[in-house]
Amino acid sequence: MDLNTSKKVQTKMENDLAEKLAKRASRHLVNKTDKKAFKPAKGLAFLGALGWNIPIPTFLGVLLGRWCDTHYKVASVSWTLNFLLLGMLLGAFSAWLWLKREGIDHAQKEQNRRNLLVEQAQAESLSEGETLSDDAAEMTDKEENNEEESE
Repeated sequence: MDLNTSKKVQTKMENDLAEKLAKRASRHLVNKTDKKAFKPAKGLAFLGALGWNIPIPTFLGVLLGRWCDTHYKVASVSWTLNFLLLGMLLGAFSAWLWLKREGIDHAQKEQNRRNLLVEQAQAESLSEGETLSDDAAEMTDKEENNEEESE
């Protein structure tokens, strides 16, 4: 392999690493300063709300099954067991729909919002870097003009 090629590959790898580190640092800064960040208490509340979606329909199914067992006695059918299973299935389906609607949409919106904040932070850091490089270029031009005038 040519020496120039290996230097180009190494430079490209260093640039990729620098970009990854800058993105990670921006993400860390956004996470640290974000007022709307996801808190553990919100996660527990989310799981608590999701947790009620299965037991309530199951319990209601058992109650309905017990009522049917007392009023419609059939020797070969246990209404309680059937409505228990039906309640569990309805609860699981309800939890899945709720999670799909609330959980995934919320997580996607949160991720998009954070990505936007990271991009803004990166743009600000780039604009500050450009400003610093512009200032350095102006100082260099002034120094060259001063040298020309002194000669």
